[in-house]
Amino acid sequence: MRNRWGILAILFVVRGGPALRPAAAAVAVATLAAAALAVAVYYAHFTDTYRTEFARIGHETASGAADAGGRTIEQRLRGVPYALRLYLGTPVLLLAALGAADWFRRGRHERLVLAIAGWVVACVAFLVIGIVTPVDMRHYLASLPALSVAAGFGATWAWGIGRGSNRVFWRLAAALLLAAAISTGVHGWWAALG
Repeated sequence: MRNRWGILAILFVVRGGPALRPAAAAVAVATLAAAALAVAVYYAHFTDTYRTEFARIGHETASGAADAGGRTIEQRLRGVPYALRLYLGTPVLLLAALGAADWFRRGRHERLVLAIAGWVVACVAFLVIGIVTPVDMRHYLASLPALSVAAGFGATWAWGIGRGSNRVFWRLAAALLLAAAISTGVHGWWAALG
């Protein structure tokens, strides 16, 4: 997921304005240094394996092989809603969407918001790669921390919006979605134990 840091550096420059440009440069330098170190210390030892796998993946993807990764592109695409619900849960996705909508509406460009945006963009890129190639990724699980923070902002926004009966509705919605998110998480955890 080192590419999320590259995306973060770009977001800091493009959306963060002059105040975040020094941070963008620091993130970019740290990302390049980490990538170079990772290749030199670890990945360089497996070049033959990667070359073989990239050739296989490229061939299966280009030829549209029905057995690429055991599933076609259409089957992998149809599995996305199920995997989102299974790994993340609908309540978290709804609350995260509320949080993201509030950030977008306010035009917020703080480091945390941009870091979460970069994180999610990287995970979405891996989601697309996992659909168009026969490579299974762990992007669903990698997105959990970022989506959880966004969901927390969404719940906070829903709790504080409105007046009178409208406020009661939003607070009830926030409480129910949080309870459902907790229930989904506990259920998933319990099912994994069994």
